[in-house]
Formats: sequence, C-alpha cells, structure tokens
Amino acid sequence: MKRIILSVAAVLMLFSTTALAESDISVTFDGGKIQFSENEQPRMINDRVMVPMRKIFDTIGAKVSWDAETGAVTAIKDAQYIKFTADTASMELGVCKGGIDTGELSWYNTKTLDSAPVIISDTMFVPARAVSEAFYYDVDWNADSKIVSLTTPTDAAGWIYYASWSDDGHMYKIDTNGQHRQKLSDNDCYLNWSFEYANDYIYYSIRDNENSEKEGCLYRIKTDGTGEEKLTDEPIYFVGLDDSGNIYFIDKGSDKSAYSYHSSGILKRIDNETGEISEILDKEVSEIELYKDFIYFQYADDTFDGMSYYRLDKNDGDIIKVTGDIPVHYLYIDEEDERLRFSSESYSSRATYTAALDGSDLKKKERVEREKDSLDYIRYRGDGFVVGTNYGENYLYGINEDGSERFKIEIPDPYNITGVELVDDRLFYSIHNFDYRDKIIYVDSIDELLGMNRISISPEKVDGKYEVNAGYEFVSLDSEEYGGIYSMNTDGTDRKKILDGYALISVTDDNRLVVYNCRDMNRGQPYTVDLDGGNLLEYEFKIEEQSNADSNPEETNIVNLNEDAKFGIVVYNDGTVTSYYNDRDGAYVAY
Repeated sequence: MKRIILSVAAVLMLFSTTALAESDISVTFDGGKIQFSENEQPRMINDRVMVPMRKIFDTIGAKVSWDAETGAVTAIKDAQYIKFTADTASMELGVCKGGIDTGELSWYNTKTLDSAPVIISDTMFVPARAVSEAFYYDVDWNADSKIVSLTTPTDAAGWIYYASWSDDGHMYKIDTNGQHRQKLSDNDCYLNWSFEYANDYIYYSIRDNENSEKEGCLYRIKTDGTGEEKLTDEPIYFVGLDDSGNIYFIDKGSDKSAYSYHSSGILKRIDNETGEISEILDKEVSEIELYKDFIYFQYADDTFDGMSYYRLDKNDGDIIKVTGDIPVHYLYIDEEDERLRFSSESYSSRATYTAALDGSDLKKKERVEREKDSLDYIRYRGDGFVVGTNYGENYLYGINEDGSERFKIEIPDPYNITGVELVDDRLFYSIHNFDYRDKIIYVDSIDELLGMNRISISPEKVDGKYEVNAGYEFVSLDSEEYGGIYSMNTDGTDRKKILDGYALISVTDDNRLVVYNCRDMNRGQPYTVDLDGGNLLEYEFKIEEQSNADSNPEETNIVNLNEDAKFGIVVYNDGTVTSYYNDRDGAYVAY
C-alpha cells in the first residue's frame, strides 16, 4: 500500500496543532498481542488511542486502498466499507455493490469520530475504537494496563436475513453480532411482504420489471445460499406454511407488481412432498390465518364494512362461519388459550370479542366511551396519558388514564401527523402534506434544469419545449404547503407553530428537536432546532446498537447494519423468528 506523504511544513503544522503523547500502549486481537514497528507504535492523541491504520486493518482482514487525488482511505471487509481522510473527524460507512470487495461503493451514512485520523512520519493513525467497531468488533480499553483489546464477537444469537436496498435489493445474511456477511441471492428481493423462514429455507418474492415471468413470483433458497428455486409461475402473496411444510399463497392473477400489497385472490397450496399446486377454494379470499388443521379467512367479495370470518377444515373441507354477522375489523388467534379474538369494524360502535376456535362461546366486551389504549395509532405514551390518532379521522387525541379526553385537535386536510414528542412539559408534533402536487414547468434546454432535485422530464419536447415535473423547486421552505412543527401544553392549550417546512423525527439528549426537510421524502439530511424552532443546525445520526431488552430481556442485542437493510427477519438459534427493520434512525427488532 502507498503511504500518504506530507511535506515537512505540513508535518510541523500537524504537530503544532495536535496534542500528541507517545506511550507504552499495547493492542491485542482475540487475545494475541499485535506487534507494531518501532516507528509506528500506538499512541494517545487528544485523549483517544490512535493506531497505525495499515497494521490494524491487516490484522482484522480488511483490504485497504488510498485515493491519491482526494487523500481518502477506504477499508473493506465482507463487502462493507469505511472511508476517511486525515484531519477529518468523520467517516463514511456503506457497502460494496454486488457483494464483492472490489464492487462499486454505495454510501449509507456518515459517523462522527471523537478524534480525526492524523498523519505522523508518513503513517496515518486512526481511532482504534471507531474503526474497529465499524466492522463490529468489541473494543475494550484498560486505562491502568494501557491495553486496547479487540475481540471478535462469538456466540451469535442467530442470523439476520434481509434485502439490501443499498445493493439493489439483493438478499444477504449476517449474524446478530455483525459477522460473516454473505450475499445469498442475485435476485432483487424487494418484497411485498417480509421474508419467511421454514425448514432451513427462506421464502420470498422478487421484483423484475423487465421479466414478467419472474416479477412477484414465489422463490425459496436455503439458508446457506444454495438450492435457490422458483416455486410459482404467477405473482403471489405469501400466506405461510402449515405444520406439514405445505406452502399456502394467494394467486394475485393479473396484479403482477412486486410493489403491490394486494392480498386478495385464489388461495393455493404447494404440496411439500410432491410440489403439486392445487386450489384450496374456488372463490377469492383475503386476510388468511393458518392455525393447526384450520384456515381462517374472509371472502374478498364481501364489503369491507361487513366482512365475517370463516374457517376451513383442511382434513374434511368443511367451512363454517366463526364470527357470525359481525363486521370484523381485525382477528387474531390467541394460541395460549386457543381462542379467537376480534373486534367489530366501525370505530363509533366498535366492540371486542372472544370465541372458541369454532366460533362458539362468543363473549363480547362493550367498548367504553373512550379507553386510554383505544386509539388505533399511539404516537406517544406520557405519564398518565397517551397521544394518538384513529383510522379515518384527522384528529390528534390526548387520552387520560381514566379514559377521559385530554384534548382533541383537528388536523386540516390534506395533512397527516408525522411525529409526537414531549420535552420539558411541552408536546411537540408535526404535520406533513404527503399529497402535495408537483408543479409543471416548460423549458427550452436541459441546461436550465441543472442543480434541481427530484424532477422528471418528458422524453420528447412538447410544442418545442421539455415538460418538467418540478414542484419541489418552486415552494420555499417556509411555505405552509408542506406543513410544519407545533408545540403546546400537555392539555392542548397554548398551541403554536414553531417551524414551517420541517417534520419531527426525535429529540436529542440535550433537548433539541431532530427534524427533516419536508421536501426530502427520504429524510436525507437531518437537522436539529431549539424548542422555539430557532438555531437550525445540520445533524448526524450516530449508528449504535439498540437493545431489545425492553421487548424481551432474554434476547441478545441486534446489530445496526451500515446499509439500508429493510424487510428482513431474524432467525434465532432456537428456531424463533422475528421481523427485522433497519434504517439511519436506528435499528429495531419487532416481536
């Protein structure tokens, strides 16, 4: 590897501006001491342990390259990369396209460093903790012995299987400690439902707009990446597998788009032993639940306001109605006591029910005037109250512990609530107009569009001009067309708008609001603002592991991947399966 050479003047300047302290610091990797050359010993710089870049990356098995033109250094391991430059207190994280170490780099996020890499005597020194943790190694510093211990995590709780949006939807797996990342499929597994796992196979559908014979069809692949096979010749909505390994799915007919969440159609089954596909019912169905020897479903041709659930016995084919004439809003099977639990559809008259698996022993619990947890979407849980919204209503509610209404705020059409936070006894919420229509303009030359974002251009001129959909470029950030952020007391009084054109994400530890530009639907650059909406500053999310202890104290932490890795699952060593979602706001596992 070529080393970065600085002039004598640059080196003198570096020493004059950076506090350096050589010491007898030692570094171990998996228990073995790393041997550094005499002139490249680890050292303390600005209270951070800094180590020679090349030696540390060679030790953990990362490939290193240097761009002489930009001065950027890139380290790649398991097709994940970090990139940094001297004297810059941040590093770029992402993945390599195609899952190969020599592939095209795909940026995902930027992480702030406690100490910037520096060059001393032609050698770059990097912060030991930051660069090691970026590749998911455990790092420990013993100040008394002056030993930095780098350790490869072991005893992973299981594997994460996911579709990488950073790499064209390809399927990958990585263990829950962040090790052994491996690409499993070259298909674009951008899903209309999450991965499913059964019998050492991952089931999924793919997106292939140019090949109608593959678009939306059901596939499966073994967890080691072998045995990938196509299971259906039609686009499907996956239902699940029964105890015998038979596969159930909805034939979506002419609805071939992999983007579609449409789950109504003819229910079919793939026999686990013969591979034969057969129809289960000759009428279109939806909302299907498999449980033991039964299939619970709704007929798709019923109106939404009056849909009852039926049960099909897979053994004898008998069909019975299990919810009577109740217009069912939602049904699930409580496996612990083997009872059906469901609610009626209408919010104003909604009641909850339980029944035996065959619909007998029906019990009804009348809905109280307003229950604290009766809201369809809980946006915030406070001390003795909740804040949320309901289906089909454009109000923000505050509900007290006793069920009484704390406040009710009408949200004007076409706006939607995007976030609610409590800071210093003030509630903050934001609204966003997701239906804002872009403005059409006409230009003589493509050159007139340079510098614009998110525009679409007609392929040919219309009446001698190009037609451009470019509304975002013509609405200022303080325009109420987009929405904004409001603050109020917890009882709904003293409500006022504090910022136009931004939506609320979260709150920092020092009580600043984290926001994003409403024009940026992908939340590209986040910002922070004071509680009065002033002092807008750029903000960088820190990529950190998030504990699942609040959901399940027995589960192990799940890594937050350095890529856009959404719509996946975690398969634990005991066979338990949970869903997985990851983005630059942080990672979580849904139980």
